[in-house]
Amino acid sequence: MKKILLALSVTLITLSSCEKEETHTKLDINEKSHFTGTFEAIDSKKMPINVSLTISDEHYKCFTNLPFGVGAGKLDISETTIDFIDTLFFVKPANYGPTFVLSGKYNYKYDGENLTIRKDDDAENTEYKLKKLDVKEIDETVLKLYTMFKNGEISECKHNGKTVYSAGLNAYDAGGSIFDNEGEVIGSCNYAWGNVDDICKELENCEVIYRVENNIWGLPAVDIYGLGK
Repeated sequence: MKKILLALSVTLITLSSCEKEETHTKLDINEKSHFTGTFEAIDSKKMPINVSLTISDEHYKCFTNLPFGVGAGKLDISETTIDFIDTLFFVKPANYGPTFVLSGKYNYKYDGENLTIRKDDDAENTEYKLKKLDVKEIDETVLKLYTMFKNGEISECKHNGKTVYSAGLNAYDAGGSIFDNEGEVIGSCNYAWGNVDDICKELENCEVIYRVENNIWGLPAVDIYGLGK
């Protein structure tokens, strides 16, 4: 009887140990994958920064919700490290701070769904917590707008036969903006302050593709692409 109890105890301990072990899978940088999540400086009380990441054919594109928050380039990867080799160069005004787009070499953990990217050194102590989206195809502009309007609403519309996006934050008198299919602002719709461009009244066939929960409009949440899951 004692032998049986001992065997059961060993089995339970073994099973418990297995459950606690973290699953790690090498990230496939050839497969097209989309991720959304946040960046934050560890041990910092600052608000997390919204981040989106697309990986495909050993290349990447990254957006944050900060000014000039875009990066793109090549990827180099091992079992536990990933190097974002940024090849997107542009002039950023000196009065703007860091954008926190992925650039440089990091450690990472990936379980097939959750991707944690982290850098620990004297200069940086940062962490990106991302989750893989279920969709294979999604417009990069939608990802860019999501990082900017995670706490808000995004609609896909038509204007003169072209796809455009209308987006605004979940805040009183925040107004909204119209973006082209590259994610560039082409119109302002600030009804509270009287700055309303003609394009705001010319949109057709608008469909909400994302709306945050518990919004000021009292409308149900929408997340067609599973951006916030």
